[in-house]
Amino acid sequence: GRPLSALFDTGSVWLVFLIGRRLYGRRAGLLAAALSALTVMQIQLSHFYAFDPVAAFFVLLSVYGAVRLAQGGGARAALLAGAAAGCAVSSKFSALPILAPLVIAAALAAWQEDLARAASSTLWARLWAIVRLALPGLLAALAAFVVTSPFAILDWPAYFEEVIVNQGAIIGGAIDAPYTRQYRGTIPFLYHIEQQVRWGMGWPLGVTAFLGLAWTLWRAMRGETPPAEWVVLAWVVPYFGFTGFLLAKFMRYMLPLVPLFTLMGAAMLWAWWQRWEQARAAAEDVPLRLGIARLGWLAPI
Repeated sequence: GRPLSALFDTGSVWLVFLIGRRLYGRRAGLLAAALSALTVMQIQLSHFYAFDPVAAFFVLLSVYGAVRLAQGGGARAALLAGAAAGCAVSSKFSALPILAPLVIAAALAAWQEDLARAASSTLWARLWAIVRLALPGLLAALAAFVVTSPFAILDWPAYFEEVIVNQGAIIGGAIDAPYTRQYRGTIPFLYHIEQQVRWGMGWPLGVTAFLGLAWTLWRAMRGETPPAEWVVLAWVVPYFGFTGFLLAKFMRYMLPLVPLFTLMGAAMLWAWWQRWEQARAAAEDVPLRLGIARLGWLAPI
């Protein structure tokens, strides 16, 4: 079991590179993968036979497929995103919001197809284009869930009672479990951020990752993000919003988010580096331009 966890987490590092390469370029993807490979919490959890590294891997695989779909990947990308989403939900039911990136990616792909035709479609035509792209992925998600969690279908009442009702009551605080009392009185969201910065990622990477999240959200509100980046936000925002409000705040709950936070931090650093390089090149170019201008004045003489 432990080698399997290590293999799945290694696959997550590879997927961070693939997502980063498509969104921000090859170098930003390599930087994000290197930082992800050195993240303390990922290394720790990959030493145990637990479902968190498995769920995180399939979440990232689904996000990667959805990014490809948003960039014109077509039915194959939708099937990849859907099948991976079904496996993610099978591994951890709280990963259910992973279906949102698939739908958002289908909407983005349909919108780009509409722009490519240079003609405005009717509302029903746009909705049908979204359904046509999202439906194969949603069916693949359902099929993957049924195959990997057959007893959830064969004995749905027991699954619903134990996994959704009872576990939801425990992590939400409705049931007073001894192992969740430590989280009573903690501040939503801030507790997760503090734990990740202090222990899960470390101060340098943790601060960079959460600054990268804030940087990405700020660019999204200003309309400066590429369309495919909304696919990542379609997973990060709902899952973090739901998990952050729970009473139970185990650090491993953040594992499906931490690699993407790292990616955002790496993208922010790379963008800042590129701006610094451009500013330095412009500063070095000023004396050269002045010299050329002076020679131009001397030419008539």
